[in-house]
Amino acid sequence: MWKSSVVLFVLSCLLLEPVTGIVVNPCSVADVFVNQLGVTKQNAAKWVCLAKFASGFNTKALGATDKNGNDYFGLFQINDNYCKKGTKKSCGVSCTGLLYRACLRQYTS
Repeated sequence: MWKSSVVLFVLSCLLLEPVTGIVVNPCSVADVFVNQLGVTKQNAAKWVCLAKFASGFNTKALGATDKNGNDYFGLFQINDNYCKKGTKKSCGVSCTGLLYRACLRQYTS
């Protein structure tokens, strides 16, 4: 559980400045997991695959609202049950903060 929170925190970086979303390089995503978070290459590959199919590596991806009224945000399409949206609170990360690239800026090509 704590690793999920750390991953969510690192990827959102609690952004203070809005920056336009970009499409990031898959190797850059893997590099963050392996070299910054200490995730094994095998598990990093799974996260890279998830990002590919969830958002096409687009840091500003917004998923369609599902039948339960949930929205999905960012590179990994995090469900709004796990980020703060309006009055909803969970891991302490802003849902809209997941839409920016500042935390991946140095890892993009």
